[in-house]
Amino acid sequence: MRPRRRAESRPGDLATGWGAALRGPAVSAVLRGIHRHPAHPWTVRSPADRAGLSPADRAGLSRAAFAQRFAGKVDTPPPA
Repeated sequence: MRPRRRAESRPGDLATGWGAALRGPAVSAVLRGIHRHPAHPWTVRSPADRAGLSPADRAGLSRAAFAQRFAGKVDTPPPA
């Protein structure tokens, strides 16, 4: 959680970037999964992880909606 606190405490934090991604529930859920299971092949089309969820499932969105939300928050598209 340390990076999250650091990202949220920076002055000038806007609606995009890692701080915004960590504050958004859909994208932050996927980022937590990535950090918990780094060996999993995390892509928009990846199979379910150990918890039984694909990245879009974990976010509660369709793949297209997740990709759009991720890109809007992080300012870069998720790995395809």
